[in-house]
Amino acid sequence: MAGRKFGRLTVLEQTEDHISISGRHHPNWKCQCDCENIINVIGSHLKNGHTSSCDCKRSEIVSEYMS
Repeated sequence: MAGRKFGRLTVLEQTEDHISISGRHHPNWKCQCDCENIINVIGSHLKNGHTSSCDCKRSEIVSEYMS
């Protein structure tokens, strides 16, 4: 997945798996947002669109709404 883009996030590399409470392992990916922030995201959240930015997009929407 390295190099793929999901929304504002570009996948850099795979990191240590996320382990859920039930003990399931989920691939975790280090991503860089268009705003330059680095975050780790569970792969399925990238693929299903649940996570598409570091949260900078939400901040922009709130700022626009409050203006």
